[in-house]
Amino acid sequence: MDINAPINEPSNHCKFIKRIHPQDHKHHFNSLLLHPFQPLREYTIYTINGFTPVDVLILLIDQAKKAMTFSIYTERDYQTSKVTTISIEFIQVEHIKSSVLLFDLLNQPDETTCLFSVIKFLLLYIFKSEKRCFIWNNEQQHDLYAFVDTKYLPKVILESIKIIQLQQPFKDWYNKTFQHNKNCFVRSSYRNDSIYCSCPYRPYKNINDEWNLMKALNYVFNEFFYIINEDPTDTLYNVKYSVICCFILTKLSMAIELNWTMEQLYQYKKFHQS
Repeated sequence: MDINAPINEPSNHCKFIKRIHPQDHKHHFNSLLLHPFQPLREYTIYTINGFTPVDVLILLIDQAKKAMTFSIYTERDYQTSKVTTISIEFIQVEHIKSSVLLFDLLNQPDETTCLFSVIKFLLLYIFKSEKRCFIWNNEQQHDLYAFVDTKYLPKVILESIKIIQLQQPFKDWYNKTFQHNKNCFVRSSYRNDSIYCSCPYRPYKNINDEWNLMKALNYVFNEFFYIINEDPTDTLYNVKYSVICCFILTKLSMAIELNWTMEQLYQYKKFHQS
């Protein structure tokens, strides 16, 4: 899978910009072209549907027991708005490779089969009350009820887990880290967005504006990704998009959770993008 192949316009969940605006910050967050997206680590994708071997699921259950944190991204059908895929990345810092489960909800096994029961067990080990799930916003969280509709999960399980929506924590971290500059009409100590803000590295100018996932990647890590021959009705396109958005969530969560400063972010990019 070529995650850096061109894409013209992403789905409704994520938007994309070609380059960031220039500014005079000392860490050179300037008009350089964005770099191709780099996941934090190598990865293996496992498609979970009616064709998945049971022995593969058994191995994944063992991984799910040990993993405590997950990134989740959902994808809807372009025409029907029905949730078609749910991608779940196991965040395990000690592992060199990342495992991503792609739940194909259009090709489920029959409910009476052993395979269906094993998939349910796998999800029960992921969605446990002591574990954490990163997701972008409320819309994405609501999409998880597709697991209930498909009878993979009881509703009570889904409502008992710790789901962390990153959209608002990201905005809080970004505004604290990327303060208004000295030439801005807004004082630097004011962290919120403002219609009077002239900082080019703060793209939102209204306190109620919400970051989308792709723009967050563009502005924080100076990265982008494309997919060749984008067609929102193409299943393969949605698969690629869903998986990569999981990786983006994981990467953003790292900066938020570690509360990176601009200097730390600069050093990370200097090392990984040189």
